[in-house]
Amino acid sequence: MLEAVEFLNHVINALTDKCVVGIKPNEARCRDLVELSLAMVTALVPAIGYDAAAKLAPDALASAKTIRQLAVELNVVEEASLNCYSTRGA
Repeated sequence: MLEAVEFLNHVINALTDKCVVGIKPNEARCRDLVELSLAMVTALVPAIGYDAAAKLAPDALASAKTIRQLAVELNVVEEASLNCYSTRGA
């Protein structure tokens, strides 16, 4: 058991040194992936309510539009409000 733990420790150190150290996120790609995610609808729940938000996700999927595009198109929220949500924490 001790030998297995020591081996695992060496593997974790090697993984860290060779694969994790130095990784930098591609922030633009991360933003794009978040924007395309249907999970973005959850950020709108406080502003538009659960029922309205729940209707946006399947509509966005069916229309191949982002939650942002559909929310603006359907006048669910003002675009300025959406921009506020997208820059939170940035």
